[in-house]
Amino acid sequence: MRWITLAVLVFLTLSCGENNPVKPISDEGTAIINCTFAQEAASKLSAVEATVSARVLFYGSNGNLIIDKTLTMNGLRATGTVKVKAGSGYRVDLNGYDTYGNVTYYGSEYNVNILANKTITINIMLKKADTEIAGKIAFFSDRDVNWQIYLMDADGSNQTNLSNNSAFDWAPSWSPDGSKIAFTSSRDSSDDPTIGAEIYVMYADGSNQTRLTYTSAYNWAPSWSPEGSKIAFSSDRDGNAEIYLMDVNGLNQNRLTYNSAYDWSPAWSPDGSKIAFGSDRNDNNDIYVMYADGSNQNRLTYNSAWDSEPTWSPDGAKIAFGSERDGNKEIYVMDVNGSNKTRLTYMSEVDREPSCSPDGSKIAFFSERDGNFEIYIMDVDGSNQTRLTYTSENDYAPSWAPF
Repeated sequence: MRWITLAVLVFLTLSCGENNPVKPISDEGTAIINCTFAQEAASKLSAVEATVSARVLFYGSNGNLIIDKTLTMNGLRATGTVKVKAGSGYRVDLNGYDTYGNVTYYGSEYNVNILANKTITINIMLKKADTEIAGKIAFFSDRDVNWQIYLMDADGSNQTNLSNNSAFDWAPSWSPDGSKIAFTSSRDSSDDPTIGAEIYVMYADGSNQTRLTYTSAYNWAPSWSPEGSKIAFSSDRDGNAEIYLMDVNGLNQNRLTYNSAYDWSPAWSPDGSKIAFGSDRNDNNDIYVMYADGSNQNRLTYNSAWDSEPTWSPDGAKIAFGSERDGNKEIYVMDVNGSNKTRLTYMSEVDREPSCSPDGSKIAFFSERDGNFEIYIMDVDGSNQTRLTYTSENDYAPSWAPF
């Protein structure tokens, strides 16, 4: 009965959507949403704590615009956070105020602290990103002696150590909602990352690092399913490297490939129906594809050189991969049936591990072209190759966030 009473007393207005419809994302400079958060009847809650939450999603015509709002009311005051994300190629400008101008601004996030019965208004403006590259990229680096998981903006700024562990952490993979990162770690097995490793998961800010696999074997290269419930990974627990599947909490670990050769580096198709992977089952390193249950395994590349590290384009039409077919490890792209293989990088040094941007316009990869391994990005046709990281150590395996 107490909660029924609260439902009547607590009234939270969110004037977004119907009165302020989402306009096409191409309307640069247009105020596409005007959100008003009002706290009413708070004076009646002076002896009661209550939490009121609302999540609102809006999608523009050419990309994603997400508004995520949570307000917590405690007595006569309300605190909350408003976060806004724009689709790739766009940025969001926010301005906000309450009756007293009491709003704190952090990029695309507002921390709000308002008094009872006051209203906060957030005005959201969408603009093209100019030369700004939207999104986040996770990668691993040995700049802190051992491998660690790092995060940076897609333009190379704000590089931050996420895993902060004395062991080796590598091979990051994003959850489809961008809230978590799966990765490989040697922290519970060996100081030597070539001997033993386990799969872990953490929040995207590096917190709550949790172990998922518990074996004496080598478990590595996690890949999160597009619908978010499964993680594919490689493991040699049964004598040689094979592809396995587990729930995101580590339960129900099942083997998908059964071959006397090595299978590794799984990558989900965007629709979740297939998994591409590397294998040396034909006495050569090639790329294969199978259904998500392990059936119908088919070879996509037929070359005497090394082909591996597949990654799908967001529309599911292409697979980017690394290949040594022209005498050096370079980035290539092909149709999902293995046809139309096209070379994207032309360097005398190594280029490896492509990762597509969520809008499909860019590919991140790492390269040794400037003396050590660094992270680069390029357009999907191989043009505009740009260096993002500048360290005296090595940066590897970029993984573009799915937003």
